[in-house]
Amino acid sequence: LAAAQDALARDPEHPNAHINAGVAARGLGDLETARRHLEEAVHIAPSDPDAQLQLGGTLVRLHQMYAAIAAYIRAIGEAHREEGRSELLIERSVDGLAAVTPSTPLAEPLRSLCDGVRWLTTGDLGRAYQRLECARDGALDDETVRMAAEALLGHVWRHRALATPTDPNNDRNQRGGDLVHFGPLR
Repeated sequence: LAAAQDALARDPEHPNAHINAGVAARGLGDLETARRHLEEAVHIAPSDPDAQLQLGGTLVRLHQMYAAIAAYIRAIGEAHREEGRSELLIERSVDGLAAVTPSTPLAEPLRSLCDGVRWLTTGDLGRAYQRLECARDGALDDETVRMAAEALLGHVWRHRALATPTDPNNDRNQRGGDLVHFGPLR
């Protein structure tokens, strides 16, 4: 914690210093200090998936499950933009989200969301799409989960490859789409 505090003294706007301070404070059992540092890291660098991931873990320990879910979902959404670190960050975020899932009324949509992300990371677009649709449709009363599923479905469509209308592997032909396997989420 002392090293993180020294780094913050030199540069109070450095997100990694806040992440390190938050993780150290959490390790010492000071969850409120950890939360404050990690929220500040997210404020400074909202697109940093590690800040979101660490905040999610702290919020779970504070029994703020819906806030933790939102942080894990944001971490998943940002992690696919990270070069070289995306798979680990996505895996850790999905694991955190899956750990929170049984304790919420949104268990089934969250399981579907986790499954969809896992299928995306393997590149199985058809299965990912099915599970993300289940997450979206099962979370109609929860905007955070529904919007996360919709954003990930949008990711699937933005990164789709073109398929011929008669491609038997294309399970969206009947709806006029052109969805096919495109490789792992990055």
